[in-house]
Formats: sequence, C-alpha cells, structure tokens
Amino acid sequence: TADGGRIDFRFSTASDNLTNSFAILDGPNDSFDLRTSIVWDPGQDVFGSFSGSSTRFADCAMVNESSSIPPAAQTIVTVAPGFVNPSAGDYRLVLGSSGIDVCDAAVTVPSGGDIDRRTRGFDIATMSNVRGPYDLGAFEYIQLADPIFSDSFE
Repeated sequence: TADGGRIDFRFSTASDNLTNSFAILDGPNDSFDLRTSIVWDPGQDVFGSFSGSSTRFADCAMVNESSSIPPAAQTIVTVAPGFVNPSAGDYRLVLGSSGIDVCDAAVTVPSGGDIDRRTRGFDIATMSNVRGPYDLGAFEYIQLADPIFSDSFE
C-alpha cells in the first residue's frame, strides 16, 4: 500500500506456488516478518521488492534460497523440507525432516496449535533440537505410537 502494510508470516507453509517471479512480493514502505515458517519454491527468490523501501525480518525459517533473505536473519535452513506428499497437497513434514525441532519461543511464541489443532512444541526425542522444540511450517510433527492413524484419517 502507499502508506505501508504489515504481514506477519508465522508458523506457515508456502510451497509450489504458480508464479513467474518471487515467492513473496512486497511493496514500498511495507513490513514483512517471516518467522518459524517454510517458503519453498525452487527457482524463485523468496523476497522480491517493488520500488521504495520495505522492511524485512526473517528468523527461524526454511527457504529455497537465502540470497534475498535479510543479512541479520538467524537460523535459516536451505535444505529441502521433506514433505509427506506435496503432489497430493500434503505438506506435513516426514520424520527426519530438517524442519522438525528447529525453533524456540525467544522470537515467536505460538498462539495456538498447528493447522490440525495439534499442540506446538512436541519434542521428538530421537532428533536434536536446533534452537528448540517447535517445527517449521504449518504442521507440528507428532510421532504417533500407532502408525495406522498417522495420516489423521478416521
């Protein structure tokens, strides 16, 4: 907008978008915060800018490239996410994904559960925490004792 707008992109997943340019376009005087999220569109810059000045902040994110990410960003992962089945629209993380147990609550505190209403911060004991128990993206990986129900289908 002419007066500037603000977008907080937190605990979100954006992938496989059909675009000819950037994954996230921001305009003059805009503010964009990318936190505890996944933006995965190989072949595209994560941030692009129109004319003017925009403010960008990134912390604890998984992105397909880091050259357009602000230099002060911390904990930026550029390894493929390891989605369950992206061609079928399933963007949950598989066990062993580099997006599991990456973030802490120092910068971004979850205000609720994940997109499936599961509690955030489920710590997978077999995986090392990078900064804390929070997973990147819209889905928190929950290791179920019974794999029959792992796809949440009832």
